[in-house]
Amino acid sequence: VVCGGTKGFAVIPIELSDTATWDMLLELDKKDDEGTCLGVATTTDPGSDLQNYEGSTSCHVLRCYNGKVYTAGSSSSPSDARKIHQGDRVRFTLDRGNNSLSAVVLRGNGTEDSLGTLSSSLPARPKKLHPLVIFYASTRGQCAVQINPTAAALAGIQAAKRYPLVIGAGNDEFNGC
Repeated sequence: VVCGGTKGFAVIPIELSDTATWDMLLELDKKDDEGTCLGVATTTDPGSDLQNYEGSTSCHVLRCYNGKVYTAGSSSSPSDARKIHQGDRVRFTLDRGNNSLSAVVLRGNGTEDSLGTLSSSLPARPKKLHPLVIFYASTRGQCAVQINPTAAALAGIQAAKRYPLVIGAGNDEFNGC
């Protein structure tokens, strides 16, 4: 997913399975001034409130800039250990049995940091969850995130397919993943 310097979000309209793991690589962003959030959404509606990640009840995301976790309208304290920089890969693990989302960061320098449980208040089934990227800084240059779901992460869809993105907040500058 590539953002051309405007605000927006992209949701992959696939339903994640009960136990799912996927990676999101922050390929391009400004170090120590990142403008990207990574996580999951409970909607694929392009008119939803996902762009308002700080107050949205529809998203559970990690803000790369300061390591804050926003989950269903509430937030954690900033954390240097949870900051994500260009070249870092975040491996998310979803456990619908515990309604939790956890993460590990595979740093661009080769180190690995466990972020632990980011959210233990995910909505229970039948609510669906979808991978989500939010770009919130409109004055910065281009940003890019690569999303790599594992085959087991997808419910009934082969991992080798290209997925159409649901684009929100009036951003028409995204490329597919």
